[in-house]
Amino acid sequence: TDPVARRLSFAALGVLGPTSGLRAAGSVLFAVAAAAVSAEAVKKAAVARRGASTLRTGAVATAQDGARRTAAPQMTATTSTTVQTEADAAATKIWAEQWWPLGFAAHTSRAAPVAVTLLGAPLVVWWDDSAGAWRCTLDRCSHRLAPLSEGRVTSDGCIECPYHGWAFDGQGQCVRVPQQEEGSAPCRSRRAAVLALPIMEAQGVIWVWGGGLFESAAVTPPEESGPALVDVLERPGVEHSDYSRDLHMDWSTLCENVMDPAHLPFTHHKTISRRSKAAPISFGALENFSHTGFTAVRQTAGGPGRLTFRAPLLVLAETHRGPDSYSDWNVVYAVPTEPGRCRLLVRVVFEVSKLPIPLKWVLSFAFTKQPTWWTHLGTHQILEDDNPFLHAQGHAYRAGHATKLAPDWKRRLYMPTASDGMVVAFRRWLDAYSDGEGALWSRVAPTTETPLRRASKEEVLERYLSHVAHCSACSGALRNIRTTMRLAEGGVVLGLLLAALLRARPAALALAALSFGVARLCAVLDARMRVGRYPPPRNVS
Repeated sequence: TDPVARRLSFAALGVLGPTSGLRAAGSVLFAVAAAAVSAEAVKKAAVARRGASTLRTGAVATAQDGARRTAAPQMTATTSTTVQTEADAAATKIWAEQWWPLGFAAHTSRAAPVAVTLLGAPLVVWWDDSAGAWRCTLDRCSHRLAPLSEGRVTSDGCIECPYHGWAFDGQGQCVRVPQQEEGSAPCRSRRAAVLALPIMEAQGVIWVWGGGLFESAAVTPPEESGPALVDVLERPGVEHSDYSRDLHMDWSTLCENVMDPAHLPFTHHKTISRRSKAAPISFGALENFSHTGFTAVRQTAGGPGRLTFRAPLLVLAETHRGPDSYSDWNVVYAVPTEPGRCRLLVRVVFEVSKLPIPLKWVLSFAFTKQPTWWTHLGTHQILEDDNPFLHAQGHAYRAGHATKLAPDWKRRLYMPTASDGMVVAFRRWLDAYSDGEGALWSRVAPTTETPLRRASKEEVLERYLSHVAHCSACSGALRNIRTTMRLAEGGVVLGLLLAALLRARPAALALAALSFGVARLCAVLDARMRVGRYPPPRNVS
């Protein structure tokens, strides 16, 4: 038996002694024994708490590595933490074993490496001109973890670390260590390699296979796997416009917003809609609800259509304007980058061949002739109509919770109309297939579970880092704008000097005035490339 229990029992017998002296001594002994028992109990409780804490930490780490559990399993000495439950396998299939879009190929620089983040993992993408292919590895040199994206692409298609010049090929193998001594071979060590991910280009999008970012997922994509392509892009007579941006909102907030057509007349009043167009919206019965997503027929004032969620990354909204009219599609890819952040890739698709004139001419020009950077300036404003309040809404949904996206949403959100039908379906999907936590973060993602920081309005409206820096069309245009501005400023000075020194003052002053106007226009465009405007058009009378 427990020795502490024995001490307590003997002390108790002393309390029952025949004389008052013995009973007093017994009481003292009982008190001392009780204190000893209490100390033992405290010590055991502390050990138990530490053990429970270790189990919780282990469970969090396992979830980060690709093993989400909808209910914590009973831990025993023989239970292995590497055994996958059905929920684990489903989560791996949804998040890890997936082709993820990183950017549009036409907007991604082929001259320099590009840093991207996927599911919390820092990646670097570059164009290997020697092989005519895109490459992708973890954005960390195996030497001392410097970001490879700060380096350069060599003539043989390798990426070179900016710190000490180590070079890696498209398979992640270290091919050069400038510091290696003659006769040594540090390159051949497995530790010298960096993680490389399968990468491909399809429908003008750069896709990577995410399996290598998780412990228990397939590193090589199965033959039957393929990216979430959209068949309508292959139709004749169809044109589209592409745009991407890093957003201060969770991928789930972006998906939910696209599934909510009722917000368009109010949020985007004066940009792409009007408040006067507000009307009831209905959805048909939910179809094919599973881990792969769901779909439903949609009826709006613009015409019938369909809304499809292809889990976990694609929301496709299609509208058919009539049997003898055109159709249009909104193709939205929502890519989780880190908690509370995502990358948006959107394609606005129109059946241009069936559009009435002059709308056919206008959209044909916009999709095929208009400069991409100019189109993106207009798209920025549309996104910024709702970016600030969607960021705030995401924080309100979380209510300070570190992992749950919208705890107790059924009680906290009041959604009585049919227009919220797909939002409710999406929330149900999150509960069913992610335990309400959304994206599964990679094994190299930070594991801290602290409440997310609320971004400032200036950060939410920022355009340069969130778009221009990784859009080759816009970054090239910005360089040209700044060059033109410097030349125009020189023209102002030259015109004023000529006006002072020569007799042809009207012509010189005209040059100065024209140059000043060009410089001012360039300054405005430069500012619009860097940050959005506030308040949005809907709030300006």
